[in-house]
Amino acid sequence: MITKDYITSGTKRRSGIKNLGVKFLVAHDTGNPNSTARQNVNYYKNSANEASASAHTFIDDIDTIECVPLNEKAWHVWYSVTTDNTKYGYDANDCAIGIELCYFPQDKARTQKAYDNYVNYLADLCKTYNLNPLTHISGHFQLDPARKTDPMNAFKVIGKTYDVFLSDVAKLTAGQNITPITTAKLGDTGQNIDRIQEILTKKNYVLSTFTKGLYDANMASSVLYFQLDNEVADIKELSKLRGELIGNKTIKQLNI
Repeated sequence: MITKDYITSGTKRRSGIKNLGVKFLVAHDTGNPNSTARQNVNYYKNSANEASASAHTFIDDIDTIECVPLNEKAWHVWYSVTTDNTKYGYDANDCAIGIELCYFPQDKARTQKAYDNYVNYLADLCKTYNLNPLTHISGHFQLDPARKTDPMNAFKVIGKTYDVFLSDVAKLTAGQNITPITTAKLGDTGQNIDRIQEILTKKNYVLSTFTKGLYDANMASSVLYFQLDNEVADIKELSKLRGELIGNKTIKQLNI
């Protein structure tokens, strides 16, 4: 059961500003061993104007508490760190849900239960927002490796690697609402095209205004610009295709 107990809006920890849509998830741990989800949320609520630092959700062995609405920004990754921009084309604070895992170093069973709740929650988010967990969940330690180690502090208590964690989430989403993009071509329509257009826009590869959700000639010109700039294939081959086809190499370069 998810409890919604929000920090007061219009404060440093919760601005109330809407996000730009959920594009990926960031896996955190609290870095505060033996603290519960309730204790962490209460701390954030009681210190709402002390710092611009927050997360959307805290999870332990008993509670899953959302303290910032999932359609709002939370401050869980430094803007000055650009790994998220390179990987996804967005700042995490603008487009990612931050989820904190509580852990108990002297209580492996309790940490395992918290982990199970955490994995289930992230799997549900992946299904809700049509995200591939293998590509669209990043650990805080991956986005800010110079400063952060989470969520590995918690995972080490129960002997979990990060790859095993992603696999655990993926098992719960298998065959359910996850539609990874593998190719796209001129004339295609729908959500996947919309996602590609959003990334091209964020990466500043827009030569002409897109028709939302339609792979038309305007989008093709921008695709060709991106392909040539990122050398996804031989120039002669790309010139023949004229940006009218997106294959696996382009998808990988777009980090979809």
